[in-house]
Amino acid sequence: LIRVSGALFDQSLTCPRVINADIELGHLRVTDLGDKVYLAEMRRQPDRVDALYEDAIAALIRMLEVECELLPYDEKRLRDEMALFHELFLPKQLNVGVTADGQHLLESVYDLLVDNALCQPQRFVHRDYHSRNLMVIDGSGPGILDFQDAVIGPVTYDLVTLPAKKWHWRARTSALKLSQLIKREHEYTTLLTSSVTSLAELLGLRPDLSKLR
Repeated sequence: LIRVSGALFDQSLTCPRVINADIELGHLRVTDLGDKVYLAEMRRQPDRVDALYEDAIAALIRMLEVECELLPYDEKRLRDEMALFHELFLPKQLNVGVTADGQHLLESVYDLLVDNALCQPQRFVHRDYHSRNLMVIDGSGPGILDFQDAVIGPVTYDLVTLPAKKWHWRARTSALKLSQLIKREHEYTTLLTSSVTSLAELLGLRPDLSKLR
């Protein structure tokens, strides 16, 4: 954490600065970034959402240039984390069992995601870069928190996950739920979905629906 904090500062990014450290006891004294969490500020002032995200993306672009010796976001780590989707999330949160065909489909998706991640330029990855871990700092870019699990990985990772926690998990998994609710045998001609639902995800799970308007 101390090393990452220093690397972020070297790139002119705002994060808690370590003032004193007792490594043996595991104690740190760091600077305080205040109490204006991005998510709370966006809820309180919706007209600032675009500007706050623009600042977060600008900081993210600078963060990609951070140089620090970190573990790689390699294939094993990627697959271990993806496995949590079918091992924990589906059965525990959604109460959804995975059939043999479903597992085969998931594995093919995992293969695609791993190949894509590993072929991208590898840069500094925060791994939890979203509105709950960013602080509004007046006169500066966002204050960056929770960077202790940073790795070297795919250049697009943090950008993709930045808005991920804007919606409740039930909304973010609505495509999966809809793919199961819509009957395989139907006479539908039109498909209407909420803006919260990712149509691309839904059609990826149910390609038979791509013929609908």
